[in-house]
Amino acid sequence: MSFPKFLTVKSGDARLADLLDGRPVVPADSATSSVGGELRPLLISTLNPENLIPTDWTFELVPVGNLKRPPMLLVWIKALRPETLVLSIAPMLAIASLLIREGVFDAGLTLQALIGVLALHAAIGLFNDYHDHVSGWDRISEHGGARVIARGWLRAVDVKRGAWTAFGLAVLAGLPLVVTRFSVGVVIALLALLASLEFAVSRFGLKYKGFHEIAAWFMFGPLLTGGFYWAVAGRFEWAALFYGALYGSFALLILHLKNFERILVDGRAGFRTWPVRAGFDASKTFAYFCVALVVLSAIAISALVDPIPERTLLPAVLILASRTLIGRVKGLESPVAGKMRGLAREGYALAWWGLLAFLLGEFVRTFESWYMGWFGA
Repeated sequence: MSFPKFLTVKSGDARLADLLDGRPVVPADSATSSVGGELRPLLISTLNPENLIPTDWTFELVPVGNLKRPPMLLVWIKALRPETLVLSIAPMLAIASLLIREGVFDAGLTLQALIGVLALHAAIGLFNDYHDHVSGWDRISEHGGARVIARGWLRAVDVKRGAWTAFGLAVLAGLPLVVTRFSVGVVIALLALLASLEFAVSRFGLKYKGFHEIAAWFMFGPLLTGGFYWAVAGRFEWAALFYGALYGSFALLILHLKNFERILVDGRAGFRTWPVRAGFDASKTFAYFCVALVVLSAIAISALVDPIPERTLLPAVLILASRTLIGRVKGLESPVAGKMRGLAREGYALAWWGLLAFLLGEFVRTFESWYMGWFGA
């Protein structure tokens, strides 16, 4: 072959940015004549002996035609990580239900806010994958994110473009809401925006300094629920913050479980996440605390915010569903155990069970109202 199979460059090399973005650096005539198409550089290792900044980057140059990947639509769906959408969908549906009950529901504004939040969620995930790749994090931990860049299914530059496109859509959807609800709504929107950007790109390194979970609690919790309610109703409502506490607690739990299952890798890489600083045993205890916070928030909603029999399904289902997660955490004996992998998936599963329980309660409430109205009981 007239092209190199592997290529190692130093940090500061002029070619590094193009290689990380997925652009070919081998002369086009050499690549085309040898393999009949484009070569895609795949990052396969980084040398990072002492700090968070790798010194050597090694790429494998693979002909694009040799990459086995699903259809492009499925690749982008995977890149958007649909399992994480529960963190945005669940609080939006809960607040929409609250707006309907209080008679201030606006279908147009609600749809506009929903599009904005889901687009922002997509942008956060894509930005996160891009920056994990260009920082070399994907080579340190090979079990996080969608990994569409690491597999060569998408170029990093395409993921970045997708992230900016989604972010632009979020701004376009949210700007009219911010303008029409100017005042506190503007402050809430800006705080959510700043938290979202830091969550995605970690400009100030908070993601790797133990503040990742705190940002997620605010962003997917009170900022999202309170901001959404204000955007549609034009006023503040305490009930929205109760829901914010619940869904912020889900985000807190999931992010903690993600960092907990990577405690060894993060420690070796020098990332000072909360589990790394607190240690294995304290992280187990904090996982129990997060589960308890989720359940107690659901109980508070069923007792104080929406005290109807149907709403008791939410804490009941969460208590039952959380037993699997608690059992897994309890069975962990050391951070090297194979049981560490997949903890975050258990957290997402609990969140989806919570959404199912909430929707079931709404269905029973709606059916009961329809039944009573139809038969005049």
